[in-house]
Amino acid sequence: MTDNFGRKKIKDLVIGALKDNLRNKKPDIRIDDLTPLFGAKSYLDSMGIMGLIVDIETRLNDEGIDITLISEKSLSDAKSPFKNVSTLVDFIAGSLEKKKASGS
Repeated sequence: MTDNFGRKKIKDLVIGALKDNLRNKKPDIRIDDLTPLFGAKSYLDSMGIMGLIVDIETRLNDEGIDITLISEKSLSDAKSPFKNVSTLVDFIAGSLEKKKASGS
């Protein structure tokens, strides 16, 4: 299930979801690893980030990967996984590795 789901594929999925979520606000935005997802420099408000997370979870589910990205830990972590594209990709990849290691 997650064996063929490497960091590049996760990044492509996150960027695709972000582009879709920003289509009406910023259709010409260039997205890279440091594109902010949360905070003053982000193009997303709090509802936008929640919508993005739900969209990413749905896309992962469509790939056969059942994962929940929002948890008490992820929301309270001092180093937010939702800071930018790279931190979110790393968080998803780490979550998938933990899930794979635990056999879930």
